[in-house]
Amino acid sequence: MRQFRAPVGLLGLLFSSALFAQLAPPATGVDRSGPVPADVTAQPAGKIDLVGGDAQIMSPGKSSRRALVGDTVNEGDTLVTGDKGELHLTMADSGFIALRPNTRMQIATYKADGGADDHGVFNLVSGGMRSITGWIGKFNQKSYQVRTPTATVGIRGTDHETRYLPPGSAEGPPGTYDKVFYGETTIVTGAGEAEVSPEKAGFSSSDPGQQPEVLAKVPTFFKPGPHEDLINAKHAEIQKIIEQRRDERRKIVEQLRVAFLDAAAQLKAQGDSNKAADAQRQAQADAQRQAFDERRAALHAREDALQGARQTIADLRMEIAREVAPDIARNRELAAQLKALRDKSQEIRQGYDDLKAARKAMADANLAAAEARQASTDSHRKLADERLETLKAKLAELQQHQLALQAMRQAIKDGYAKYPEGNAELTAQRRAADQVADNVAKEQSDYQSGINALFEDNIAFAEANIEAAKAQRINTEQQVADFNAKDEELAQEQSAIDTSRENLQEKSVIDPAKKAHVHDLILKVRAAVQALREERKNILAGWKALSAEDSRGAAQRQNANADELKKIREKHQQVNEKLADLQSETASMQQEIRSLYEAEQKRYLEELRAARQQQTSPDATADPN
Repeated sequence: MRQFRAPVGLLGLLFSSALFAQLAPPATGVDRSGPVPADVTAQPAGKIDLVGGDAQIMSPGKSSRRALVGDTVNEGDTLVTGDKGELHLTMADSGFIALRPNTRMQIATYKADGGADDHGVFNLVSGGMRSITGWIGKFNQKSYQVRTPTATVGIRGTDHETRYLPPGSAEGPPGTYDKVFYGETTIVTGAGEAEVSPEKAGFSSSDPGQQPEVLAKVPTFFKPGPHEDLINAKHAEIQKIIEQRRDERRKIVEQLRVAFLDAAAQLKAQGDSNKAADAQRQAQADAQRQAFDERRAALHAREDALQGARQTIADLRMEIAREVAPDIARNRELAAQLKALRDKSQEIRQGYDDLKAARKAMADANLAAAEARQASTDSHRKLADERLETLKAKLAELQQHQLALQAMRQAIKDGYAKYPEGNAELTAQRRAADQVADNVAKEQSDYQSGINALFEDNIAFAEANIEAAKAQRINTEQQVADFNAKDEELAQEQSAIDTSRENLQEKSVIDPAKKAHVHDLILKVRAAVQALREERKNILAGWKALSAEDSRGAAQRQNANADELKKIREKHQQVNEKLADLQSETASMQQEIRSLYEAEQKRYLEELRAARQQQTSPDATADPN
């Protein structure tokens, strides 16, 4: 009676790919995928601080309403001001927006949760808006845009004002205008782009073939509003908040880094513990299997010993048959009854043969299923190892690209040290480095996705194997119970037939002396049969106990494996969450570093230019006498 047992080392194929995930380096690039589409549920974007004149809020699917101080505006809302209207918004990222009169602006997409996917995209349909960017503009510059019918305005940590003049406007040529107070903006169209520096204004014509340009003078329609002093004060306030936010983010990054390293160490420890536990379970299973084999061998030996008792019983019954044969031959009725009993015995023997064949078929099917699962496990392990080797190669390539990126940045830094004012080559190098950084981030994301996919595939495969083994074990236990019940039923039927046959045989004898001899033989048969049945019953009880113990052990191992899979998956999920948070914060920090570096470089260049102008001015070179 062979029982199915799940492979104890089923979890082994998980460890290499599961633990390898901790080797993944943090992201080094910046997400340049652009704004994220709006969710079905609108994101809160800001609150209204000031309302002057006529101002309306239009939400999708709702009627327009009058804007009031304290109102929350959401992603997807459109804000409209009248001839003398003005509207101030404090944005969720600590930024600020002021809408000028006769303005229509939609908050296209917006998210300010403090992560790398924060974004703000504004559609300026008409009029003007001044924007002092918050942490989106500081940390996620590529995800902040002001779009007009003719251009897209991007920023670099900026206080700027965008204005759109439609065709036929009396204020100037139609198109997009952008004035910069602090920082820098880029006006982009299909024809090109123009970078606008502080106290300058850029222009993009409504003519799609005309390239954007920086104007020689700031247009006169960029004039202060009635609350301009209040707006100007916002810049310094926001910068203080941003600096505080930057410090907070740095602390978060460090906390996440420590948490990730701790989680990765825990995952490795979990893996080492699982490996040790798996080896211990394997050793225990081998020892248990050996003990089971010894007990099986002992039961088989007892079954073999029963053959002698069966032969003794057969010899006694043969002697009885010879003794009663003459008497049976003279009694046709008894002869017919005995023949009917022999026919029934033949049916019972056929039932035993069928039961034996069914047991063998069950054992063969269990063995075939176990071997098929083992072959599938070996094949899956091989494929998993091949995928892991491919991922290792990708990781090595990724690390090389990271080293190349570091070299590129160092070369750029050295170049600016040699040429402080920069040149076209350094600008090209810096843009190339930005592109490489983005490619490295993409490679990192692809690598991590590959690791996670491999891990989940291995987990799913192991879980499916455990469930299949569990289902087969339960089915086998039910089959064994059915077989045992059928065996007991056949034994009882045979016992009844034997008793009836012996009674008929004894009844057929007439001679008293022969009758006494036959009776004595029958008593010996019954005693031998009783002893045989008791021994067979004990052997069957031994098989049942062994089978039940084997099933309990298999169930315990399967449940333990399932619990370990659950723990591994939970720990892997924790590490992935910490890694995702760390990568998000790291990407934001690197964007911030890039922005701060560029801002510092601009300030340094301005100081150099100012010093040069002072050295070459007439006042600086004139004779004081």
